[in-house]
Amino acid sequence: MSKQPFYRVLTAIILVMSAAALALLFWNRGAKVPAVRINAAPAAVSPVSELHIGSRWYGTLQIEKLTGEGPLTEGSRTVWGSLDSSPDGTPYFELSEKQKPLKSDVPLLSFWCALAEDHLTPEIGEQDSWFFEQWLTEEDAEALTLRLENGALSAEFDYDDGVQQCHIRFTVRPA
Repeated sequence: MSKQPFYRVLTAIILVMSAAALALLFWNRGAKVPAVRINAAPAAVSPVSELHIGSRWYGTLQIEKLTGEGPLTEGSRTVWGSLDSSPDGTPYFELSEKQKPLKSDVPLLSFWCALAEDHLTPEIGEQDSWFFEQWLTEEDAEALTLRLENGALSAEFDYDDGVQQCHIRFTVRPA
């Protein structure tokens, strides 16, 4: 069996493909190809500039300068926050140690709030807002007013439940 016919067919195929490629090249000669931009660094996500019901938050909570015996421990922990509303439309803010807490899980922090574009102010009644199982009072509202700064919500305050005392800070960003 001769290899000659095989090479002739292969040569013919290569010539036809080359001619087709040249034809396409001349055909598209005047076509403009859009420039491809390659960024050296990924685009930064712009921070949140307004607070919205239904938003989810993620960050850390630090417990420092702890004294007294009890359930609190010093250190940093991951927290998940949510800004939601009750069925009647009243907004509330909660912090939890679970991303998707069960209905039976008690949040670390929970309070009703008045919502503005860039801050939320706790509206604390009688035994309807808490932090680590301690009822919050109207005096706690000032320390827990959360302002949106550089896309984050944060608070810093002293905690005293009569048994344990500490300094607490938390910062959360959109999840």
